[in-house]
This record gives sequence, structure tokens and C-alpha cells, in this order.
Amino acid sequence: MKIAIVTRGSLPIPNVKGGGVETLISALMNENEKSENKMVVYSIYNEEAALRSEEYVNTEMVYLPKQERTIRDRVRARVLGDFPREAPMSYTKIADNIEKENFDRIVLENASWQFYFFVKRFGNKVYLHLHNDWINNTWGETYKEKFRYAINHCGGVIVVSKFLKERVETLKKVNQDKIRVLYNATDIKMFSKEISQKEKAELRKKLNIKGKEKLIIYTGRICEDKGVLELLESFTNMCDKYSDVKLLIVGSVSYGETTTDKYTMKVHDIVNQYSERIITTGFVPYQEMYKYYSIADIQVIPSMWEEPFGLVAIEGMAQGLPIIATDSGGLNEILNENNSIVIKRNNIIKELEYAMERLCDNESLCNIIKSNAMDTIKKHKEYSYEEYYKLFINLLLH
Repeated sequence: MKIAIVTRGSLPIPNVKGGGVETLISALMNENEKSENKMVVYSIYNEEAALRSEEYVNTEMVYLPKQERTIRDRVRARVLGDFPREAPMSYTKIADNIEKENFDRIVLENASWQFYFFVKRFGNKVYLHLHNDWINNTWGETYKEKFRYAINHCGGVIVVSKFLKERVETLKKVNQDKIRVLYNATDIKMFSKEISQKEKAELRKKLNIKGKEKLIIYTGRICEDKGVLELLESFTNMCDKYSDVKLLIVGSVSYGETTTDKYTMKVHDIVNQYSERIITTGFVPYQEMYKYYSIADIQVIPSMWEEPFGLVAIEGMAQGLPIIATDSGGLNEILNENNSIVIKRNNIIKELEYAMERLCDNESLCNIIKSNAMDTIKKHKEYSYEEYYKLFINLLLH
């Protein structure tokens, strides 16, 4: 089978700048090397990504200049509304290139605004792989009609959770049989790794974590949706009572970038005020993330929005971390009262504080949650890249 994969163009492929969707696309490319299928991936250009792409045999990369838009792109964006005016690359060029090739399937990776345009042009060869809550009943009638047409005339819509499936189904008069769930996955083998005691000690020393100090870890973007300020307030509230606990924040505002906004400045102010207790790393490459999980004692996922899925939960569970998370969207399909502590968002600061104190005080509760979390990972083979690729290909075939 020959598959075209069209990205949103936000970040390059392979995932040299990180990004959840970009990491999953790269994982599909890696697994595809073991098969007879061929892939062509359309991405914005990045020099490091282009060098990395030379390693692939079964995947061809087509790189486009960032923010290059043809006259047809501009007309389609402004007049027809086929895709955003600020679309990061030329989708008319991509469509023209696809038309010259004999593809069996065309997969739009989270490119929901381009969905209608590609379905109109290529029909049921097109599949949308939707990772965010971007298609639902909250849009005006014009957009709803376009999404409705695209869903009913495409090959299928692959969503990353039952939560997201229900959101798409809020659109009336869509063929619900076309909307199918494929849970996200991660590199279970990598995140299950135990680094040596020496390496742990060196990393903890580098981060200024002493001796037997407990470490609470947050991983992800620093933004309002993710509840970072709520986490910081909860943690600082318990600082006086727990002098041997530190907080590690692994992530940045924008993947691989150093952008600063008002929200980040508030975060930085609190971090600077508690610099002895709160450590930030900035962006960490995906391949290094498991090392940071391995030196932590507790993971917190304080999401304030409805998480479409929640990859960080799988990563922490694979490492055997006791997790505290909000009752958010697709996270409810991964986490429960046995393998984590799930808290409500309506009083999140107090709830977070209480949950962190419970785990800091109760080693036996930590061990029970850790054991149940690792059992969950073992039972759900679909969380591994190997199974993820098989299920992905199967959905494209049926």
C-alpha cells in the first residue's frame, strides 16, 4: 500500500523539534521500515529533519518552505475558506503533487481545516487522523456543513479517544461508522527503561536534587490549558510543610522554542521566587525524556482543558510512577482510581495539594498505584508503537 501523509506544517518531520503528533508520525515511519508499505510525508522544511530523513528506506519526504503560499492558496483561504489564511505551507502544491502519484490512501494528520479541500479533490481515499477537539457542533453552519460533507465522503476519521469520537458525533447527520478510535501510543520499551544508579545520581546532581529528596515531575507545554500555574500554587502551598520535596517542570511554551508570553512570565516569577525548590529544564528531546521520568517519585498532570488523550500518562505509567491527574477528557480512558489519583478541576489547587501530600506521606499507597499502573500498560498492547502501527494500517484497509 502506498500512503501519503499530510502534516499540519507546525513542526518538521522527523520530530527533531518534538511535538506529540510529530512524534507519532515519526513512530509510524519507523515501524513502516519493517513492512512493505511505502509512505510519502509532506512536511515543512528543517535542515536537521532533512538529514534525519535520509535514514529511511520506505518513506520519502517532501519538504515545503515554511509560510510559502501560492496565489491559489490565498484564493482558497480567503474566498472559499478551504484552509486557514495563515496555513504554514502550500496545500495546493501538496494536492498537485499527490495527484501525480498513485496513492492508495491519503492521511491528513490533524489537518482538520484542510479536510474538506482534500476530500473534495480525492474523495474516499482521504482519512483524517484527528488528535484534537477541532470538529464538533460549536462551529457556525458553514463550517459544520463542510465537516459534515468531508466526514460522509471520506474513507474514515481516526480519533485518538472515545471522548473525541463523541465530540465529532455532536455534528448531526454524519456517518458515525466512519469515526473510529485508535488510541495514541508511545515507546513503551524506552519509557520502561531503568537507568543506572550512577546515571540517576548524576542527573539529580545536575538538577540540584539532593540525596533522598522526593521529586514531583510535570512534563508538557507551559500554557494555561495544562494547569501549570495551578500546580505551582499548590506546590508552593505545601513547601513549608515538606522541606524535602522538589518540583521538576520539563517542557517549554512552544516545542523546542523559547517563546515568552504573559502566562510564561507568571510561571517564571514563581519559579524564580522558589528557585531552590522548583527546577525547570526547558525543552527536552523525546529520546531523553525517559531519564527524567526515571529520577522522579510522583507525576502530576494538572490539565484544565479536556485532554484529547494524554500521552504523558502512558509515559509515566510505563516508568511505574504514581500519577495525579485531573478528570479531563480522554485521560479518563487511561487513568482510574486504581492506577492513579484522579482529582476534580473545580477546586484544583486544594485537590492537587492534598493529593501530593497523600503520596508524599504514604509510600505503600505509592507502591500500590505504581504496580497497578504497570499492570495497565502490560494489558494494553495497543499503547506500544508496534501494535499502534498494525492497528493504523488495519483502519486504512477496512
